Amino acid sequence: MKEYNQEELTLLHAELYDILSEVIRVCNKYNISYFAIGGTAIGALYDQAILPWDDDIDIGMTRDNYNRFIEIAPKELGSNYFLSYQNTDPHTPYYFAKVKKNNTLFVEELFKNVPMHQGMFVDIFPFDRIPDNKILRKIQYETVNFLKCCLMGKETWMWKHFGKCEIANPTNRGVIPCLINKIMDVVFSKQTLYNMMVGAQSFFNSWKTRYYNNVITKTDHVLETSIKNLQSSKFGPISLMVPDNLEAFLKYNYPKLHRYTEEEQKTVNNHYPAALSFGTHDNPNLSPIALFVYNRLDNTQKTVEYLKHNTLACNSILYVFSDGGKDEKSWEQVQEVRNYLHTINGFREVHIIERPENFYLERNIIEGISYVLEKHDTIIVLEDDICTSPVFLTYMNEALEKYASMPQVMHIAGFTNLSIPEKGDTYFSPHMTGWGWATWKDRWKYFSHYTSRQEALDGLTDEDIRHIEYNGNFPCLKSLDRKPIPWDICWEISIYKQKGLCLHPTHTLVKNIGIANGTHFSTWKIFGWFEYDRPFRNTPIKLQDIPITTDPYIEVLYKEALKDHGMRYNVFGKLVRSVYKILVQK
Repeated sequence: MKEYNQEELTLLHAELYDILSEVIRVCNKYNISYFAIGGTAIGALYDQAILPWDDDIDIGMTRDNYNRFIEIAPKELGSNYFLSYQNTDPHTPYYFAKVKKNNTLFVEELFKNVPMHQGMFVDIFPFDRIPDNKILRKIQYETVNFLKCCLMGKETWMWKHFGKCEIANPTNRGVIPCLINKIMDVVFSKQTLYNMMVGAQSFFNSWKTRYYNNVITKTDHVLETSIKNLQSSKFGPISLMVPDNLEAFLKYNYPKLHRYTEEEQKTVNNHYPAALSFGTHDNPNLSPIALFVYNRLDNTQKTVEYLKHNTLACNSILYVFSDGGKDEKSWEQVQEVRNYLHTINGFREVHIIERPENFYLERNIIEGISYVLEKHDTIIVLEDDICTSPVFLTYMNEALEKYASMPQVMHIAGFTNLSIPEKGDTYFSPHMTGWGWATWKDRWKYFSHYTSRQEALDGLTDEDIRHIEYNGNFPCLKSLDRKPIPWDICWEISIYKQKGLCLHPTHTLVKNIGIANGTHFSTWKIFGWFEYDRPFRNTPIKLQDIPITTDPYIEVLYKEALKDHGMRYNVFGKLVRSVYKILVQK
């Protein structure tokens, strides 16, 4: 297992103190009581600081204080921080809240494929009353822990049975519990499971009991009297609240508690993450981001929030191009989006360009890209339904810099239809994907927005057309009959005519949340699923010196992946499709 070096721990501790200071500021302002628990409380007792080897901070709050905190914090926390819990970070596998720091990265190995905010964090646990009766306490403990597994199973499967295990070392768990877990995950929504768990945790809060606990663990039992008489303790550069009679509280929960010797400290297991980043200093050379939006407020908000979670977001310039409405109803929706756009923060600069009329997607994007490239040499392009990995901007900027002097590389893609990590981190293909991408001014000059099929195909042979359409598996040239012709097929053809290539990650860095209601693409889940609809990668991309050429093996995989636009039909979908083909033939 990889271990921290001293520099990493020093920097990490500084970030943790910073996050904790912000949590304490909010708590003090609104008179919300909190207290240190676990390793944080041990550090307060022995070192009056974070333990030398520790890499997180844990605090507890009684349920009423916890509920007030998660209600107030999203609006009160500074722009550098984010409250992650079920309502604000819907893919989080945790039952408790975390205050995370934007523009940092701490990707836990266990959850590296979960599309949630992956910043450095302070854990905030809700504490509820636990019964004095040992039998009732055990029933509550087992119930809550089972529901916790159901909640986590919604995001990642960690067991050997009834699902594809997504971690290297599956958790030791029996067949029957796994089966019941799977049934619960199928039958109930994640929100319902979360509500069940909160109900089980707080079931005894109306009882008169001696102890509070987070209910998940058998440690951290804290007396009601200790919570009512919290004490202030020095903790590194700040002060925090701890339970009354701290040493007695800790020795009750950890009977063998003692100050670790240097030799014992070396044996402590750390939680070294799959990816660690402390953010970046101001960099004026970062590529600007162009975001194109219309009338989908919810999608736009999610797109911006995920983008803000990127480690380079705060140092990036964001241009937002807001298209105008087509009718009275759509103008109302557009205005709602625009009201939100003027609240966006978390970027170096935000520029909002409001179209006075409906430009339609093609004109909005094409003119928007030209606008940005008049001011900058590169551009990163997003539409209002693309949620990005926290390493997306880093990958884009590093790739733009690495291939700046290599004109054959015309396009940097954030999306791929494939998942081929065995091929490294990146690959080249002539195929362009438009869900989160980047290019250079000197490559975009070759773009042409064709006005007819004849113009688009001028100079292309039948062999060229077969290559572009992957021998008919990707009939993208049908789009040439649309008015206007979609921008992305024009860019695909422009790249092909220049014998250009596109850099792709071997596993997607984005997730499209607008598949069912986008301008050019819609479907119904009852017919099947999209094979490429995977969680995005959260760990950094390593840009190695790979040959700037196509890989025949990957192109074969692409041919199959692009079939039916990535749609994989279920039995019902196949039946409907067969009937449709018969009717069309008639």
